Amino acid sequence: MANPSKVALLIIGQELLNGTVTDVNIAHTARKFYEKGVTLAQVEIVPDDIDEIAEAVDYLSHKYDYVITSGGIGPTHDDVTVEGVAKAVDQGVIKHKVLVEVLQKHYHVQELTDAQSRMALAPEKAELLIPTVPSDTFFLPLVYVNNIYLLPGVPKFFAHYLEQIMPIFTGIPLFHTEICVKGIETKLASALNKAVKACPQVRFGSYPSFEPGQPNSYMVRITFEAPDRASLQEAKEFFLHELPDTLEVFNK
Repeated sequence: MANPSKVALLIIGQELLNGTVTDVNIAHTARKFYEKGVTLAQVEIVPDDIDEIAEAVDYLSHKYDYVITSGGIGPTHDDVTVEGVAKAVDQGVIKHKVLVEVLQKHYHVQELTDAQSRMALAPEKAELLIPTVPSDTFFLPLVYVNNIYLLPGVPKFFAHYLEQIMPIFTGIPLFHTEICVKGIETKLASALNKAVKACPQVRFGSYPSFEPGQPNSYMVRITFEAPDRASLQEAKEFFLHELPDTLEVFNK
């Protein structure tokens, strides 16, 4: 069985770094990848700067199987993702003939405006994923070059195009279970550390919570993820065996 694809997500936009816009594409990608068993290996956020985009793309595209960029491919002056990606792969920027034709048809014009023309830009050796069912909303082909896929940043559009490229990624879905332990993390840390060491094929998570003002409300959710049910059950039983008897456990 092939290993899960390791994918990096590069979020582009100064508005995300100054807090004027809250990103939702990271969470959406993480959920979709988790469902399929694809590894979201790294997330990076950079401003609308050609050099910074190029530096990030160059690093991520060599380290991981695929890179998805989010944002910076629209019609305005700060949409410079194409230029940044092209610089990273040492290519020029062109007005892609197919993109020009699609935009002319969509806007019902013979000549594109400068703003419209920016959406026809692509690295000179880029390829296109043509929509199988184009619509007035999702009419533009998706641009990719090498292992880098350029997606729009608007969440509605990002989600649509991410769905189109999901078949590209190899995934191994994990089995999942969890229990809740009443108490603080320091009281169960030893048992958890022993379980992590004894069950290297299992991924553990520890997530504390409490109700403000309620000193006895401390609860820790322990999660277990594994590629098969047998490993999952073994890890869970091992952890419970090592857990102090004084701690109350829910959802066994």
